[in-house]
Amino acid sequence: MKNNYLILFQPDLCLKKGMIVIMNWLIRLYNQNRKMLIVIIIIIIFIIILIQALNYLASRQLEQDNKETLNESMEIEEVYNKNESLLYGENAVSSDRAEQYNNTIDTFLNYCLNGDTENAYNLLSTVCKDELYPSQQLFEEQYYNSIFGTNKIYSFQYWSGATYQVNISDDILKTGGQGEKTVDYYTLVNEGNDYKLNINGLIGRQASNVTVESNNLKITIQSIVQYNDYAVYNVNVKNDSDKIVLLDSQKSTSSIYAINENDVEFRAYNEDLYLNDLLVNPHTEKNLQITFSTRYSSTIQIKSIVLSDIVLDYESYRADPNNYDNTISVEIDL
Repeated sequence: MKNNYLILFQPDLCLKKGMIVIMNWLIRLYNQNRKMLIVIIIIIIFIIILIQALNYLASRQLEQDNKETLNESMEIEEVYNKNESLLYGENAVSSDRAEQYNNTIDTFLNYCLNGDTENAYNLLSTVCKDELYPSQQLFEEQYYNSIFGTNKIYSFQYWSGATYQVNISDDILKTGGQGEKTVDYYTLVNEGNDYKLNINGLIGRQASNVTVESNNLKITIQSIVQYNDYAVYNVNVKNDSDKIVLLDSQKSTSSIYAINENDVEFRAYNEDLYLNDLLVNPHTEKNLQITFSTRYSSTIQIKSIVLSDIVLDYESYRADPNNYDNTISVEIDL
């Protein structure tokens, strides 16, 4: 009785006996279920091998897809001469200009790809700097940083006039996946003996200085800044009357519009014009910008703009807008 009592309270001996019991149980379990366990192990090994094989095949397929995508883009580049426009009715770039145009675009893009923002900025035209990027810092913050980075490639195709469509995208062979793509429009500008670039869709700026006078109003189109998808008209309005003039009642979204040579109308972005922009006090003048949804074309030009709902006495109009009828329409031929 004394010996059994001592054995009961020996931890090492209890642990050994417990381990022996567990091992006997596992051996018995294995012997009873040997075939099933072998099948399970084989299934697990098969699943692991299958997963590894599928991952390998998927990576090879992705690599193949990337190569095919690159080959397709290279085939497109070979099919179309980069100096021939894909737009109907546009002639190709003349041979005496094509090489200079291509070299300027190539030089600018390679400066950007290599991080040489100073030389890239120096290739921008004076108008581009005036309108978009007055400093190199702004160019870097608002354009370069959002488009360029490591592993980028580019291509370009003639569009219209002196404008090329430029595609900047990730090098999918290095980055994998489909990659991000930026489409921009670069326009070549002759400054002295060199060509410079308008970027970010800027086509160019032209002075106008066309004036129309009516009912003590003098409206002058001072300049037009054309982008690929829209145009900004810089307008000066001089009010020689004794009344506050409202240039547009904004009752309609199409009361200010542009007309092209085919008599197609393009509305102004009235939502960009606020009441204070459109009010001209007596015997004062005001400068404002009116933006039209006129897409750039080298063959079809805008022939006039129309302000069709000018209120000549804003105070009377504000007192009773429903019954006010002292409005005029002014068309400015360009």
